[in-house]
Amino acid sequence: MRSLPRFVAPSFQSTVDYVATVGDEVADLSTLAGFEPDPEQRLCLDQIFGMNAEGGVAAFEFAVICARQNLKTGLFKQAALGWLFLDPGARLTIWSAQQFDTSSEAFIELEGMIGATPELSKRVRRVSHTRGAESIETNDGSRLLFKARSKASGRGFSGDRVVFDEALFLKPSHLGALQPLLSARPDPQIVYGSSAGLLDSEVLRGIRDRGRTGKSRRLSYVEWCDPHPNSCDMDGCDHSVGVQGCALDDESRWQLANPQLGRRIKIETIRAERASLPPNEFARERMGWWEDPLTDDEGAVTAAQWAETITTDAPTGVLSLAIDVAPGHTWSTIMVCGDGVMEMVDRRRGTGWLFDRLPQLCARHGIEAIGLDPAGPAGSILPELERLDVPLLLLDGKESVRACGAIAAAIADGAVHHRGESELLAAAGGASRRPVGDGWKWSRKDSTVDISPLVAATIAHWLWLSRANEPIDPDLHFI
Repeated sequence: MRSLPRFVAPSFQSTVDYVATVGDEVADLSTLAGFEPDPEQRLCLDQIFGMNAEGGVAAFEFAVICARQNLKTGLFKQAALGWLFLDPGARLTIWSAQQFDTSSEAFIELEGMIGATPELSKRVRRVSHTRGAESIETNDGSRLLFKARSKASGRGFSGDRVVFDEALFLKPSHLGALQPLLSARPDPQIVYGSSAGLLDSEVLRGIRDRGRTGKSRRLSYVEWCDPHPNSCDMDGCDHSVGVQGCALDDESRWQLANPQLGRRIKIETIRAERASLPPNEFARERMGWWEDPLTDDEGAVTAAQWAETITTDAPTGVLSLAIDVAPGHTWSTIMVCGDGVMEMVDRRRGTGWLFDRLPQLCARHGIEAIGLDPAGPAGSILPELERLDVPLLLLDGKESVRACGAIAAAIADGAVHHRGESELLAAAGGASRRPVGDGWKWSRKDSTVDISPLVAATIAHWLWLSRANEPIDPDLHFI
């Protein structure tokens, strides 16, 4: 008899009590169809198919959070077999995903499993391949319907089970369309599955917070992840590959977030992902680190504070210059900082003009360093900049994080001033932040405006701050 692989316990688990479960029967059915559940999936099946004293489902909600390619979609296919062929209360199950291709692929794979299993295929009445509304119906009338999510998907139906696959993209409007379908059913159930949430995953974050605390009596919650995100050996770690003591390189923590490691997932594969993926993507997708929004007191600077630091003074002394480029190279901005004053030197569409303007500024004003963040859009023009006779200074990940914290603290304390350009104020007002290690960086993806003036100002201020003890020369005005 083949032994089961070693069980990897969830990092967070709050399960419901049940008096009986048909999880084992569903596992046997899935094994019959050629898809034997892993130990972690068996735990989940017991919860999904656990019954209360009245014979109904014990868990009104079930949520599983785990890294991709480990167990979620396979678990839902196993559960779908149970709903179709074993669960008399699941007359209609709706499987929803964010993308049409995702729900369609799940339908194709499940149809193939059933079709290859005579004991199951003979119990199927019809299969519909209608694009966007694929379905499987059994002889006794149980149906499984596959839908891509939208505000309208699901309206007009009444169902017993709803699967929210890819729940990190779940929006309140999706719940509004699908969840009320259950309200008139005698024994409803909602199942969520996802990898760790994004910054805008408000719905999933709410489920996580309820699940981790265990305060929702009818929510069964299991999450496989590294339970101690950002706990590196050094403060301010930017999680770059090769940084000594970085948590992202701790292979024992990979196992906590990836129960399939050593089974279907090879450790060489994760090592390759670590080398190729951006650190924040590897942290979320493979380690289960959530992208949580920062609280209001974590580096936030108000519009009033930016307005209070406007000055008519000009930058003076030894000047630090910085550039930044908007996504798509739509705009480029040059900022300068000297004697605690920041000024927008130039801002124009595109990037081609930089290659003439930067050498001109360096020659005219004795600029000793032009700073930029090579991890941002400006990095794409780095080869052209390196061919110029200008002094470049590239910020590494740790410096970028520290620079963001430094400008926020300086604005809040009134320790730095700026000329009040409308573009800089607009960028400061519309900028969002994302966590990086123990600090944060400006987030282009979640900002409502082009933040290149703010990023350039941040870098210019950091360069000036790094050499602020140098003597101050008379005013130098930019032309």
